This record gives sequence, C-alpha cells and structure tokens, in this order.
Amino acid sequence: DEGKVVSVPTPIRGTREEALVLRPFLAKHQVKSIIIVTQKGHERRSYLAFQKALQDLKILIMVTAANEEWFRPDNWWKSHDGLIYLFVEYLSLSYYWFKGFI
Repeated sequence: DEGKVVSVPTPIRGTREEALVLRPFLAKHQVKSIIIVTQKGHERRSYLAFQKALQDLKILIMVTAANEEWFRPDNWWKSHDGLIYLFVEYLSLSYYWFKGFI
C-alpha cells in the first residue's frame, strides 16, 4: 500500500543517522515492522545499525537490496567499482562496530 510508504526528506549522512531520524516517527506511530531497501552489499550494516538504534522499540526489521545491474552476485568481483564498493562497505562495517553503532 503506497499510503504506508514513508520517506525521510531531511538530509541525512549515514545509515545510523537514518535510523535515529526515523526513531521518533516509528515510536509515535507504534510501528511493528519495517522493510529497509538499500544497496546490495549494504544490507548487513543497515540491519545491524537499525537493530541497535531501535532495539528498545521491539520493531521487526527486514532488509532487502534494490536491483542494481552493476553489482550482481555473479560478477561484482570482476570490476574495479565492485571491489572498491565492497572494500569500503567492510571498512564502514568495521567503523560502525568500533564506534558502537552496531
């Protein structure tokens, strides 16, 4: 139902900030579950960051990746962009762990 789709219009930098900005809205409306649509390769960090930021709200968090032709499971390692993207994602995952965001 398109009426139940909520986008965040404010400029946000980072997955953790997205979760923190959505938090008051989710609490106010007593949301029970959310689906996060993100980039392929970014699902794990998205899930962990939202789980940590919203843990006391007891919200079911589901994550799915948008369909992106350039980052496919059968060929991401064959391109410079795919390798760099995944390297940066794992670096970001480490940073989030180190900062306590996940």
